[in-house]
Amino acid sequence: MNKNVKIASISLIAVIIGVILEQITINFFGSQGLSILNNPVLLNAILEIVIMVIPCFVVKKFSNEKFNLRLIGITFHGQMKNIFFGMVIGFANIMVLYLTLWRMKFMSFKGLGFEFYTGSEVIKSVFNVFLIAIFAGICEEIFFRGVLLNYLSKAKGNLLALIVSSVIFAIFHATRYHDFFMLASVFITAIVLGYSFIYTNSLCLGIGIHFAVDFFTNLVGFNEPNLFIINLSDKLNSYSADKIVICGQSIVLIFVFMLIFGLKKVRRGNEYEFKETR
Repeated sequence: MNKNVKIASISLIAVIIGVILEQITINFFGSQGLSILNNPVLLNAILEIVIMVIPCFVVKKFSNEKFNLRLIGITFHGQMKNIFFGMVIGFANIMVLYLTLWRMKFMSFKGLGFEFYTGSEVIKSVFNVFLIAIFAGICEEIFFRGVLLNYLSKAKGNLLALIVSSVIFAIFHATRYHDFFMLASVFITAIVLGYSFIYTNSLCLGIGIHFAVDFFTNLVGFNEPNLFIINLSDKLNSYSADKIVICGQSIVLIFVFMLIFGLKKVRRGNEYEFKETR
């Protein structure tokens, strides 16, 4: 088996086993009354760390060189600005999405969370959203793009690697999104994040986009004490609203992403090509 395929395959299998063992361990200690495990933010952080650390160990074991961040798709030289650029793209995506839903009268702004909850509750909720988003943005990008996409593309080419890693990304989110329509939107988002890695040869842009989309999406709360509280129109039930938000988010993200890089294409006057990940 090709070494790069082996790294990707073993990483995937090891992560699946690791996640199963993590869930068994959490359930065991939970049954023993360990109250700290009732914290969803902590449980999410543990899961994300498992997803990140295991493939890093696999890469280290099978790499013929000393382990460094470049092996998992992280390069900082000239790339730090892409983290902030990605955050701008993610923020623009959410703003356009919710403004569109507002203009279509699918939702209305009810007020700030401080109007309905204590300041400490809102600040705690926003901080929790930040932690969840930052763990997801870093850990998931390292596994799905920095390891799976990165090493599969070296062996099988960018296109196949992009599709396979995006399918796996969607499958891993099946426990959160149970509808095929929603999972299709997750797959589309994964394509965009994967393309950002292939184009820049770094995870920085994808980390910025991933973090911003998760963070700014969850600042809007339906029932939680988040920063912004909104009302849904009677035209929607909560199920259809979820589908509209998730699908619309993916579509807008693609639009913004391609628009920005399309402008670069015009300025440069040449066509984009996928770069081989080295």
